[in-house]
Amino acid sequence: MEQVRQLQRQLALAPFEGRWRLALLLRFHEANPSAANALLKTLEEPASQVVLLLTARTPEAVLPTIVSRCELISLRTLTPAEVAEGLIGRGVDPVQAGLAANLAGGRPGRAIRLSTDERALSRRAQIVSDLLALLEGQLGERFRYVEKMTRGGESGERREKSLEVLETWLALWREAMHRSFGASPAIGGPAGDGLVEKIARCLGPEQIVSAVEATQRTLEDVSKNANLRLAFEALMLEMPVLNRG
Repeated sequence: MEQVRQLQRQLALAPFEGRWRLALLLRFHEANPSAANALLKTLEEPASQVVLLLTARTPEAVLPTIVSRCELISLRTLTPAEVAEGLIGRGVDPVQAGLAANLAGGRPGRAIRLSTDERALSRRAQIVSDLLALLEGQLGERFRYVEKMTRGGESGERREKSLEVLETWLALWREAMHRSFGASPAIGGPAGDGLVEKIARCLGPEQIVSAVEATQRTLEDVSKNANLRLAFEALMLEMPVLNRG
């Protein structure tokens, strides 16, 4: 909240050089209620030369009183091919560019960070391995995975890791869906190509589409601060089963 107070004091000053004072509040869905409420007065009575830009995963993840005082601008994501092309233009290896593009969910900024993250590939491999084990495992194994994953509460870091897991799973399911309908693989292909092929070979299109929808729904729920454990347990119940081997 103190950061918001400090920002309000700065915004109360007239611009020194330019015509406007611009404040960018990133990831405002992570702001606690006290900080959000502290910003309300500024939103209700903004200075004439002040522009506030707030970013958030979804409008639902921000207090309604904040949303009602803002003009919503939806930023559409890019396709993996467009993101990969941009990374390659920045000198990123094409294979790494394809991986980062699929992991980034259409967000160029995240793709740039992932392309320089040496641990991204190992994290991706572990997430893929976990999904395979869950698809081949019994319900008890799935629930034990959820218990381990959500142990320690609802911290912001844990939620971010959960979102990374869901986004990776969603990319895998979507790629499997494309292949099950005979479409060409995505550029670079997601890591875990063997798992994608197995899913497309062993499950019917209807099961795969249902898995895509369930994973997308869980991702949206977790983005809106739904209870992590309950959200993942519900997803475990909807996941199809793969035969071992």
